[in-house]
Amino acid sequence: MSPSGEYECYRHGNYPTHLHDCPKCEEAEQTERLARARIPKRYAQKNINDYKVSTAAQKNSLRIAQYFIENFEGEVQQFGKMLVFLGEPGTGKTLLATLILQAIAPKHGGLYTEASEIIQSVRRSWRKESLVTEGEVIKYYVNQTLLVIDEIGAQYCTAGEQLILESVLGLRYAHLMPTILLTNNTYEELETIILGEKIIDRLNEIAVWVPFDWESFRQPAAAHSVQNAQVISMPRRRK
Repeated sequence: MSPSGEYECYRHGNYPTHLHDCPKCEEAEQTERLARARIPKRYAQKNINDYKVSTAAQKNSLRIAQYFIENFEGEVQQFGKMLVFLGEPGTGKTLLATLILQAIAPKHGGLYTEASEIIQSVRRSWRKESLVTEGEVIKYYVNQTLLVIDEIGAQYCTAGEQLILESVLGLRYAHLMPTILLTNNTYEELETIILGEKIIDRLNEIAVWVPFDWESFRQPAAAHSVQNAQVISMPRRRK
C-alpha cells in the first residue's frame, strides 16, 4: 500500500483500495483472454445487440443465448450446460455463438474452433516430430472454460474422426464444461454418421437443441454484378 493509503501496482501506479485488483491490469487480462478465444474477425467486433430478430423462432434463439450468458457463472457452469445450433448455412448460428463467446471470454476465457481443426490437431500429434502428445491436445480442448465447435459434420465423418470428437465431447461432458456445437446437419445425421449414439445420448441429457429453421440472411452483392465489375489487369512480367 502506498503512503497515500492506496494500493500500488508496479505497472500502473496507485489505485483505490476498494478495488481488489488493479483495473488496468484486469483490463489487459480481459483483452488477452478475448484474443486467445480466437473469434473470427468477421464477428470479433460485434455484440449481442447485432443479432437481429423478427420471427418467433429467432427471438427464442436470442433468449436462449441471453440466458446462457446471464447464467454462465451459475447454472451453466454448475451443470455443464451445452447448446446445439442446427440449421442451414447463413442462418446466423456462428454469429450468435460467437456473440455468446464474446460476452463470456473477457472474464472467463474460452475458444472458438472448428471440428476439422480439432481432428487435424490430434492427428498432427501422432507425428514423430510433434512436440505435444495426443493427450495434451485433447486436454487443451477439454480445459477451455467455454468451447464453441463450428462445422460439426463438415469433416469426412470417418470412425476415426468420430472417435476424436467423442473423446473431447465425452470428457467435457464428464467435467461439466459448457460447450456450444454448430452444425448444418440434421439430428438424425448427427446421431447416425457424425457424432454417434453415445454423444447424442449425453447431449440429450444436458444440451438445449436450438433449430435455426429459417432462410439464409446472406444476400448476393447486388451492387457489383459480374457483368459490371471493373476488370483489373495484372502487370506483365518483364522478360
